[in-house]
Amino acid sequence: MTYSIVETAKENGLNPYQYLMYIFEKLPNVDASMRTPLISYFLGRIVFQLAVLFNMINRL
Repeated sequence: MTYSIVETAKENGLNPYQYLMYIFEKLPNVDASMRTPLISYFLGRIVFQLAVLFNMINRL
C-alpha cells in the first residue's frame, strides 16, 4: 500500500516523503465514514498495479 501511495505522489509531482507525512497526519482525523472509501481507493490502485504487472510478466 505504501508503494502505491509513493507512486501516486510521484505521478502527481509531489514529494513522496512530504505526501506520506501529510497522509499520516490527516488520516487519523478523517471522519470514520470516509476512511473506508479511502482505503478502498488505495486497495483498488494496488490491485490494478498488480494486474498490470502480471500482464507484463506473462508477455515475457
